Amino acid sequence: MPDPIQFESLRRSLQRFLKLDCLNIEGLWFPLVKAEILKAKFKKLKPLKLAVEGLSVERAFSQLRPILAREGIKTVSTDVSMGVMKAENPATAFQRALPIDVFASEDDNLLTVEMIFTLPSGVGASRDTVKKYLCDALNQLLPKSQ
Repeated sequence: MPDPIQFESLRRSLQRFLKLDCLNIEGLWFPLVKAEILKAKFKKLKPLKLAVEGLSVERAFSQLRPILAREGIKTVSTDVSMGVMKAENPATAFQRALPIDVFASEDDNLLTVEMIFTLPSGVGASRDTVKKYLCDALNQLLPKSQ
């Protein structure tokens, strides 16, 4: 058994250490817990990819706009030269906005379109539901010949 004098000294040292300002709940523990919660809630998903032969970036984006609009997703910005389109399912009184990034790149005669989304907390839909809607949107892209 440790000497009672040493034990009391250790206890006081530990109390002084735990009373340091940098170890308070708001400064240390809340950010740590918040970071863990955010990591758990905002897991990055693999992008949804589709390759279409004979389709240009401009044509793919012009086809995607009305397809996404039918699902209530509005196009925020489009940069055809960079192959980037930003879209979002707008926020409502009951849920936060769902941002969607669309990337398109051409390699020879093959166009690859990627859709990336992250479900923030406050979005009522499940990942699978959102994924299904976006996959359906990508599957509606038509090559030039059709």
